[in-house]
Amino acid sequence: IEQRTLKRASGIRRLAAAAVAVAAVIAVAGVGPRHRYDAGKLYDEYYSVPAYDYSPSRGCAELPAEQQELVRRGMDFYRSTDYPAAAEALGEALEGLEPGDMPGGTMLYYGVSLIETGKYDDAAAVLSMAAASDDRGYADEAQWYLAMLHMKKGDRREARDMLGRIAGGGRFYAAQATELMDKLKERRWF
Repeated sequence: IEQRTLKRASGIRRLAAAAVAVAAVIAVAGVGPRHRYDAGKLYDEYYSVPAYDYSPSRGCAELPAEQQELVRRGMDFYRSTDYPAAAEALGEALEGLEPGDMPGGTMLYYGVSLIETGKYDDAAAVLSMAAASDDRGYADEAQWYLAMLHMKKGDRREARDMLGRIAGGGRFYAAQATELMDKLKERRWF
């Protein structure tokens, strides 16, 4: 009887050890590795509305007078942080223009106004056009805000790709892009 009891106890111990091992594997697979930094929190840390630094002579002079007035009004709204009114006026100013004819700065501030009003998909479309514009200063800044927007939307892969282009370009925001890209890649187990 004693030998049967020892065999049974030994079997129960092995079964318990196997159950613990399976539970440990499930726990590790379910817990880690995870991203160390939440994209939304990084957005909150790195995003800030760009200060008004607009030169109407950069691309806006070619616009008809009515559109120039809409841009001026939109930028006045932007400067006073009335982003819904800025988005409306700047959107109206750009209406009907071909992307190549749109001033880069106008598109940048329009895109940021759309971010501030929660219209993220519209902002992404506008900022993508601004990032492709010939005006490198505004185009570089538009890339940064497009990367910020991808983070806001939780699209880590798109944000990392955009940050990689910014960091590789070595111009505006290159240092911040490198730092942020590293944080987006970092992982932790628990």
